[in-house]
Amino acid sequence: MDRIVMSKAKSQPNTALQFILFFTVGSVNFFIRQITFTILSSFGLETMLCNFLAFTFSVIGSYILNGTLIFKKQEGEKRVWWKVFLRLYFVYSITGLLLSGILLWLFLDVIRLSRFMPGCVEALGLESLMPKIEADLISKGNTTPVYEWIAEPVASVITVLILTPLNFIVNKFWAYKAEK
Repeated sequence: MDRIVMSKAKSQPNTALQFILFFTVGSVNFFIRQITFTILSSFGLETMLCNFLAFTFSVIGSYILNGTLIFKKQEGEKRVWWKVFLRLYFVYSITGLLLSGILLWLFLDVIRLSRFMPGCVEALGLESLMPKIEADLISKGNTTPVYEWIAEPVASVITVLILTPLNFIVNKFWAYKAEK
């Protein structure tokens, strides 16, 4: 009995290591998505088609990397590959498209994160950069106020920090769950 428990423990990384690997795989998949989107859009494809295909390629990358590195199939475990893939696609559609959009809207339009950016910039001692950044934005034809412009990537990072643990939990306990 102890032998079985040890062999399972050795073949499956602990949850903390799984989460770190999951975050790393997510970073790789982010680059897959961005590169795919950029390449496809350079061929003149419609933005929504590029987004859909890039999203799909990143989910394929996630399926392959997560399934081989993190949520490994245990000996004797049965998984139907297309069911896992469809679950994964569903999870990322909900979190990666729907929930991320809702959270970005919440942070940018409801909470108005840009209100807090002057204080954050001051706390970090970066206020001397603001006129340069604003001048650069204006020179490129961007009329978005500098603190709103800064709030967008900050909101995006906060969204990723919220959704990554949620994605991890859903992947671990549902998407890659073995068939009974």
